[in-house]
Amino acid sequence: MSPKSGTGKYEQLLLKCKSLEAIPTAVAYPCEETALAGAIEAGRKGLIDPILVGPVGKIAGIAKSSGIDLGRTQVIDAPDTGGAASKAVGLVRQGKAELLMKGSLHTDELLAAVVARETGPPGQSCIHHGRANLPQGADCHRRRHQHRADPGG
Repeated sequence: MSPKSGTGKYEQLLLKCKSLEAIPTAVAYPCEETALAGAIEAGRKGLIDPILVGPVGKIAGIAKSSGIDLGRTQVIDAPDTGGAASKAVGLVRQGKAELLMKGSLHTDELLAAVVARETGPPGQSCIHHGRANLPQGADCHRRRHQHRADPGG
């Protein structure tokens, strides 16, 4: 008999989301296997339509070495973390993305681009932050990265 874990609330949430359209999401600097896999998996589940922003060659290399199929996922080239953060925020500002997802850059780098007066969201924008920890046994990649220390959030 296999032990049951969790309450099933994440599975219920995923079921409710199946009837919704995927949300165009700018993923800033997904240059680590877990960050890239998370964005692609969320796309496969129909939660988001990921737009990857970062060094094209690095993202392609990580995908290849990790067995992650990028399929037709749009990738926008940015040379470094700061450039990726600025371009990802710009996609939201231009209305090409509705959500901003943090990849493997530091939280302060992403938030600096978000709150920048010149490039941040226009008008009376509202910032929300969320994080989901999946239950034991959930279908996810590399759980060991889930609990790493991130002093920035």
